[in-house]
Amino acid sequence: MNKLREPASQTCLDLCIQVGKRLYKWFDRRLEQLGLTPVQLQVLAALADHEALRMSELGEQLCCVGSNITAVIGRMADAGWVERRPDPGDRRVRSLRITRKGRALLASATHTPRCCPEAARWLRAGEWAQFRRMLRKLESHLDAAGDQAQGGGHLPGATAPRRRDRGAARGRS
Repeated sequence: MNKLREPASQTCLDLCIQVGKRLYKWFDRRLEQLGLTPVQLQVLAALADHEALRMSELGEQLCCVGSNITAVIGRMADAGWVERRPDPGDRRVRSLRITRKGRALLASATHTPRCCPEAARWLRAGEWAQFRRMLRKLESHLDAAGDQAQGGGHLPGATAPRRRDRGAARGRS
């Protein structure tokens, strides 16, 4: 079994990135067995949380451009996992809804004992619960830091971004 090595210089961030990459690859193989991609799983999860979403709202939520979302949704609609309907507020706009088939697939992909039985054994139930709480706490802090950065502030310990003189950048003095 290939164990993670922990050199003295490895930071918690390094370990998170390393484990994250490996989990992503590992989980991607499991999703492939279900006929899903990670992006399709994210689409199903986003739609399951809402009655309906406009394509633009979904793209914003997933940080994807419209053309990418359109292609993904097309394949998912063909598979019967999602449906596109005219938006009640603006018939020119399409709203997306998850179908029963999509909900069943989402359940199969996200219920750890079914999709990844070996992962369910890696940690005890209490450890998984604690891990989820810690990840949610980190996510909450990252959300707050992102809000602060978008509001013009900068993160504690970080230097404020330097502004370049546009004239100097273009070779003008």
